[in-house]
Amino acid sequence: MQPSRIACAAARSAGGILEAVAQTFRWIHRAPQGIGALSPLAPRLGVLSGTFNPPTRGHLAIGTAALEQLALHEVLFVLPEQPPHRQVPEASLEQRAEMLRAAVATEPRFSAAVTQGGLLLDIHEAIRTHYPAETKFFFLVGRDAAERILLHWPYADPARALAEMFARFELGVADRQGPFRLPSDVPAAAYAPRIHRLQIPVALETISASQVRERIARGEPVADLLPDEVAALIRRHGLYRSS
Repeated sequence: MQPSRIACAAARSAGGILEAVAQTFRWIHRAPQGIGALSPLAPRLGVLSGTFNPPTRGHLAIGTAALEQLALHEVLFVLPEQPPHRQVPEASLEQRAEMLRAAVATEPRFSAAVTQGGLLLDIHEAIRTHYPAETKFFFLVGRDAAERILLHWPYADPARALAEMFARFELGVADRQGPFRLPSDVPAAAYAPRIHRLQIPVALETISASQVRERIARGEPVADLLPDEVAALIRRHGLYRSS
């Protein structure tokens, strides 16, 4: 069994990108050349979730690598209302949704949405009915997240939890200071064929949202870390100056 699901949260704002209605799934941006537009016979969808506080060039690099290396038709960036492992972000849900929409709009096969739950099974349950029944799902994570999910998470029943996950989706694991190494003596080793390496440019492997926030707080440049559209929104809203 998975750890207890995080309780659903009420909507954060009365207007803007997000509706002030509690929902399981809300679109931020639909890919103009994604699965819905192409209607492929065997759709392949990548799903990258995070707090996106803020979305970085590293996030986009993972999405781009997944499109190419996993032969995906679309990548969906998911912003959970209740992130399972993080403190409350400095930027509001509305501000992060605005930044994420600006970031993904540059690639016609990128979509973005908000879900309530932040665990992978929660997200899959929220998004699966918005895609064709035959869609094959690939959740995209970094090496550090893969280690947490596959090696260290305190599942009550690891065998059952992993079986449920891999029955629903496969994993694409992006390099972060090196590739993910799956030991041969752990329960997740049984699913090694469903765990795929994603290689991204070495210069982008170490980019993190916390690094962006720290630089902004120190008044240092971040053009090498952020999409231009996201940097412009951060300046407009005056975000992260006191992180």
